[in-house]
Amino acid sequence: MKRIIIFFNIFLISFSIKAQEQVMASARDALKSGDAPKLVAQLNEPIELNLIDQKNNFDRAQAEIILKDFFDKNPVQSFEFDHQTTSRGGLRFAIGTYKTQRGQYRVHLLIKETDGQYRIDMIDIVEH
Repeated sequence: MKRIIIFFNIFLISFSIKAQEQVMASARDALKSGDAPKLVAQLNEPIELNLIDQKNNFDRAQAEIILKDFFDKNPVQSFEFDHQTTSRGGLRFAIGTYKTQRGQYRVHLLIKETDGQYRIDMIDIVEH
């Protein structure tokens, strides 16, 4: 019986990690291409969005408008995650660099589980 419980726990942990990695990969691809709708598809609602001078909780529709405006004004040259980690509580954090012709931005993402699904709960984009 203990083996079954251990196997089940390992299965749940590996499923959780895979789900988090899928959200991160989709977010990375969206940031690399400046694709606001693709990024918004990974967001929790409400989303805590800290974007240079706009800091608040927004619904997905508002977040998409704000992110699209940012991407339009700051076309991406490249984006890469510099660091990713998972806390003991299961929260996933990532820090990346968003490069444009005008400069660089530091991007922080927080992923957490809500109603059985992993979603981006916070995006913080600041000038680097």
